[in-house]
Amino acid sequence: MSTYSGSVMIGRPISEVFAYMAVPENAPQWMPDVVRVDRTTPDPLTLGSRFQETRKTGPGMKETFPTEVTKWIPDKEMGFVATGASVTVIVSYSLASAGDGTRVDYAIEFKWRGAAYLTGILFGSMIRRTLQKNHQRLKACVESVPK
Repeated sequence: MSTYSGSVMIGRPISEVFAYMAVPENAPQWMPDVVRVDRTTPDPLTLGSRFQETRKTGPGMKETFPTEVTKWIPDKEMGFVATGASVTVIVSYSLASAGDGTRVDYAIEFKWRGAAYLTGILFGSMIRRTLQKNHQRLKACVESVPK
């Protein structure tokens, strides 16, 4: 198991940040490894909603992760569990007002299965950097949406 956490300050109100993050189809804009998102339950996204996220998982490799919304408090918290062949990823976001913007705290836990547990050991630093870059992209995407 590998857990990563951090935060990012976004210069927009909570409602705008949450609204952007609440659209799974926005994920490829700020997570370049996500190549496709398909909803499997109807709008709106809420507790128990499901979608599938297809990600690049290595050179020339892709995997589809069935994903479920496990935490949903509008303008405050959201959480997801994505289950892949070799890893389950548990994602949790908390949003809070901070000055003229929003502080987004995240915790992302990878539960590796089988020999994939070596991924967390061998690539932990790279995963941490990737998550930090993704959240900086999230900031840039939300801040670039016209008011």
